[in-house]
Order: sequence, then C-alpha cells, then structure tokens
Amino acid sequence: MSLVVGKIDAHEGTIYALTACADFLVSAGADGLCSWRVDGTGSLPKRAVHVAGAPGMPVLALANGDGDVLFSGGADGRVTRWTLGTDGDLSCSAVGSTHDQITFYALGVVRAAGDARAVACAASDGIVRLWSAATLQLLFAICPQT
Repeated sequence: MSLVVGKIDAHEGTIYALTACADFLVSAGADGLCSWRVDGTGSLPKRAVHVAGAPGMPVLALANGDGDVLFSGGADGRVTRWTLGTDGDLSCSAVGSTHDQITFYALGVVRAAGDARAVACAASDGIVRLWSAATLQLLFAICPQT
C-alpha cells in the first residue's frame, strides 16, 4: 500500500540522505542540499533553500549536530559544517578535507554531555576519520587491519 498525499519539487535525481534539524528536514542528493520547512500540520513541506553541490560530486551523508548545526559528506572527500538559519538558509561554517580522492558514505556525531564533540566519517578507503565538531580539524583516523 502506498500513501502519496502530493508531490513536491525536490532534487534532480536521487536523494541519498535525510536528517531533521530544528524545524526543517534537510535532504542531500546528487545536486546538493535542500532544506524543507515542516510545520507539523500534515501539509506538504515547503522547500526553503537549495544549495548546489559540486558538479558530479553528490552529497551522500548527513548528520544532525547541535540545534541548528548539521554536517554533510560526499564524493568530494570533504566534510562540511552547516548552520541552518531560521528561514531555512544553509551557510557553510567550516570545511574539513583529506585532500585525497575518497568518498564519505556515512557520518555520525559523537556527543559528550549532550553536546556535539566530534564527527565520525566512514570513507571509501576503509578508514574512519574523527573530526572536531567545532573546527573540522582532523583528530585521528581508524585504519583497517592489513
């Protein structure tokens, strides 16, 4: 059984990740990020903003940080810290990069006392990297055994 209440103008192509942040849903796809205002009334979400990604470099993973902060990662080998404005605007507040040809497939936020302390990223090279949530400085990497 499929329940479709309507269609909304979304990404061009596949949506790879979705997370809730403040009063918004944020989706990630081949064409970048979109934020969607969700009013809780059951009506369709309204797209607030679209942030284009690098051509051919889809955003594949999202993780919710603290309150209005979220993190993204994808085919460009970067993890990005975003701040979500009250109107749904997404502004980049930090970028971490390995400068390697890797893809981030999964992100997770490590918390201590309820605060986001680090962002863990699983990559195509088999390495899990831990970044500072505040600065996106690389803290350390967990390498697979050889």
